[in-house]
Amino acid sequence: MRLVNMKRAFLLAALAAASQSPAHAFLKGGIEQTLGSRNYRGTYLYGDFGDAFHVKPSLNIYRSDTSSGTFKTFAARAAYDKTAWGVGATLGGTATTNDYSNRFIGFDGTLTLTPGTGPKSRLTDKDRAPAGMGLARVDVGGGLKFIRHTDRLEAVPGRGGVRRRPAAVSVNQTDVTLNAGAEVLMTAASVEITRSSYSRDLEAMAARATQTEQLSGVAAMVEGFPKTSSYLRFELNAFPMATPYVSFNRTTYMLSQAPSNAFAAGAYVGLQILELKLELERVTQSGTSGRTYVTLGGAVRF
Repeated sequence: MRLVNMKRAFLLAALAAASQSPAHAFLKGGIEQTLGSRNYRGTYLYGDFGDAFHVKPSLNIYRSDTSSGTFKTFAARAAYDKTAWGVGATLGGTATTNDYSNRFIGFDGTLTLTPGTGPKSRLTDKDRAPAGMGLARVDVGGGLKFIRHTDRLEAVPGRGGVRRRPAAVSVNQTDVTLNAGAEVLMTAASVEITRSSYSRDLEAMAARATQTEQLSGVAAMVEGFPKTSSYLRFELNAFPMATPYVSFNRTTYMLSQAPSNAFAAGAYVGLQILELKLELERVTQSGTSGRTYVTLGGAVRF
């Protein structure tokens, strides 16, 4: 019930932002569908309402042959963006599925060292903050995110056998992120590093891996407690309608889970009010077979 009320609040906030925006306010809405190995099916729906101040509600749904159910994550981000800087806050949560749920809140900000008069965008994440323009432009920023994982599963195998624990166990995760981006001529590059810490000893409590972890630059949801995640992305802005890109993510995990490597290549195609996206991704991880994902997306903007 709380999650339903949270979803309603997100939608009301989004509509309020749209109704209070000036005449040059914009609206953007889109959908992305990800299909891949192990019968993975993921759907991402979002809208963005407003101009300098804007609100972005979203819904992320996924399941696969290895997941323990169909997981639904609701989120909303409110942001205020100026030419040289931008700040934002995100609130959301995952509905209880197979005894697992989470709630999260995050804050982020970006400073553009070479502000200009061009369209607002961010080299590290186009959805979140402004950037400069010209021969060379540089963005720097960071974020802080707090996640509370709740697991009601009563028994999980541990190193010494099966350990019993209370019916509900909660673990707090804190993510600290630093990012930077630069553009020279027609090439843009960005890097992001996130370090995660936890409020409890995951080994001692025989924690079950989180069921819905979203990593930067990885289309599919991940199961596991990340430790350090590094993300690198290159874009080529040399074509009038298309922006091709490549990216790489390497993440290490807690609980002796092997590191993962994700390689992706794709492109955005702009057709006036319509934007299309196509991405191919390959994820490798020691001890498991490689996984391949294809993402198709479309968005309209006014």
